[in-house]
Amino acid sequence: MLVRRRMILQLTSLVDLLFIVMFLQYMELRDSATRQVRAEAARRHVAETARSDANRLKESALANTSSMIQRLQSLQAQNQDLEDKLTEARKQLAVAAVEQQSEEKRSFAELQSIAAVVKDMLGVPPDAITAVLSKAPEAERLKLHERLEEMKKLPPAQLVQHLRQTAELKKYCEIWEVYIHSDNSISVKIAANDSGDRFFVRIADEFANRLVASAKEHGEPKSLVIICLTWGDADLTSRERVTQGLKSAVIALKSEWGGTKRIEFAKLGYSEMP
Repeated sequence: MLVRRRMILQLTSLVDLLFIVMFLQYMELRDSATRQVRAEAARRHVAETARSDANRLKESALANTSSMIQRLQSLQAQNQDLEDKLTEARKQLAVAAVEQQSEEKRSFAELQSIAAVVKDMLGVPPDAITAVLSKAPEAERLKLHERLEEMKKLPPAQLVQHLRQTAELKKYCEIWEVYIHSDNSISVKIAANDSGDRFFVRIADEFANRLVASAKEHGEPKSLVIICLTWGDADLTSRERVTQGLKSAVIALKSEWGGTKRIEFAKLGYSEMP
């Protein structure tokens, strides 16, 4: 009986040990399964995040592509518009070039016509006339041409009389010459023997004072004074300054001679030489 009891006790101990081992294995399996579940969940989360990021990148790329396509189309339209404008500008330039050539030919023909009339009437070489009038405004050339044509048609007796009247007129009037050079310097000729020294002025009053002083040096003029203003390639500012100075000088000179003189000035325009 004692031996049997010992065997039962030993079997009981073995069974307890077996249960302990099984429990430990169960716990280990459960922990392993939990770790695998967590790892799988983490892997799925990472995969889901990566897929979401990939979708956002895809949508952004598609949006950028669409924007780039629209921008490209806009640039192509602008480029086509610029090409059309360039083509139109070239056409206008070609038309302008043709018109300019036509205008130059017409101007040259006018100069030749004026030169021919002057040569027939006065024997002045055509080249000299062409050089003087080459840069004159078209209106002045037309007016001169018409006047010369009228004189050309006059009978010899009338033409001689006209020239005599012109010479006679100079006995009772004086012609002063004011010329603005291309460098904006000014020369004044009151008497025929004046050297026409050149000087610069900064304001209109300075020119008026110079002209009045020069006129006083030459003494009292004839009853009629005509001041002829011409210029070369001078600045518009210089021309306006001299014009304003002439107006002031005329007022001052009329007062100087007690209002007994008639003083006028005429803007004759461009002249290649004084």
